Amino acid sequence: MLGTIASDVERRPGRRVFVLQVRAVHDYTATRTASGRLQVMLREPRQLGTARPPTLFHGDQVWLRGRLKAPRAATNPGGFDYAAYLARRGIFATLTPRRAADIRVVSHASGLSLAGLAARLRGAVQAATAHHLSRDDAALLDGLLLSIRGGIPADLEDAFSRTGTVHVLSTSGLHLAVLAAFLIGLFQALPVSHSAAIRAGAILSLIWLFALAAGAGPAVTRSALMLSIVLAAPLARRAADPVNSLIVAALLILIAQPLALYDAGTQLSFAAVGTLLAWMPPLERLLYPWEPGMGWMHRWLRAALLALLVGVVAQAGSWPLVALHFNLFSFVAPVANLPIAALTGLLLLGGLAAVVLSPLPFVGGLAFAVFLSPGLALLRVLVLSFAAVPWAALSVASPPVAFVVLYYVLLWGVAPPVNRYVLRKTFFAPRADPAVVAGGGGGRVETAASGS
Repeated sequence: MLGTIASDVERRPGRRVFVLQVRAVHDYTATRTASGRLQVMLREPRQLGTARPPTLFHGDQVWLRGRLKAPRAATNPGGFDYAAYLARRGIFATLTPRRAADIRVVSHASGLSLAGLAARLRGAVQAATAHHLSRDDAALLDGLLLSIRGGIPADLEDAFSRTGTVHVLSTSGLHLAVLAAFLIGLFQALPVSHSAAIRAGAILSLIWLFALAAGAGPAVTRSALMLSIVLAAPLARRAADPVNSLIVAALLILIAQPLALYDAGTQLSFAAVGTLLAWMPPLERLLYPWEPGMGWMHRWLRAALLALLVGVVAQAGSWPLVALHFNLFSFVAPVANLPIAALTGLLLLGGLAAVVLSPLPFVGGLAFAVFLSPGLALLRVLVLSFAAVPWAALSVASPPVAFVVLYYVLLWGVAPPVNRYVLRKTFFAPRADPAVVAGGGGGRVETAASGS
């Protein structure tokens, strides 16, 4: 089997897993051109005999020999359907090499290609985390920075799922928003003068470099496209509409990867962001609108309320798909996301800074030891503590697809009239004009009344 490695080589307990884009098949008589995608499960070296298999990277061309198998479907009602999961990614068979001699690298990915550059960036980050952190801490930081979850212990990954915070292990809007906010503040604080175009170009270059290192999956690509539109719009003297940006990102991703429509991560990413864009503006104005001259206590209260509201709205926008794909509903997600998402943002910036400084003999190791190790331990404690809460999550049956579609039609269809109603509504009556004189015998002062 000749093909190109079309995904990251994920390390999982006892094996390494990657997707192979097939180019040719040899059946011991002739070599024929073929196409398709295979899920390859490569056993660890100790299970492949004395010889070690070659080091593999995204973009490498390889010859593989093994037995093709159809993936197993769900054996219990409501259980995880591995065959359906692979089918949504365009994969309908698996291949398992039995010996190290069954794997041969034809050519490594060129460093000039996007796949080669991404592989080397991810490899450099993983090498830095593995050198300075323990195995569990390095696996957790790789998940936060690169969406690589193969080395995370099963109990910890299950705790992330039960608390509704597994999204922090998939590089997406949260990560890029934190990075973009930091870069914008950094460029504004620099004493060197620079134009808006140079600043936007530098920020977008760093954001796309991070997205590429994180695998450039649909979720992170969606976030990078939306940020690109928002940051580039002022250069063209235009205002970027977030909803239009989301639609453009969806169209571009589906044009490049049509099968992403069936991917659970893609569906969750767009559903959650779409619900936030539709419902957060009216709810924010309705519950705690911004007022000029607001004191610091009210600002903190408003920020805390909005952070909790983001968790509730995101939960409302994602729970049907989570139930459909993962048969789970988390009750603690809105509360758990507050501290876990905030800590994830700090660990993201600290992790990127530590990786950049890692070549330095003393400074790099100090950053990992002083900040990241305690921070990762705190994140682990928070996730496990929320997951241990009684009734933190409930196992549910997959809802019918028709119900999921109808739910989102109603959820997004009701948002525009609610938004228009809230915009028309006046919450505070204006002060009475002293020039208005009372009329009538009762001396009643007429003021402008609030109306809807």
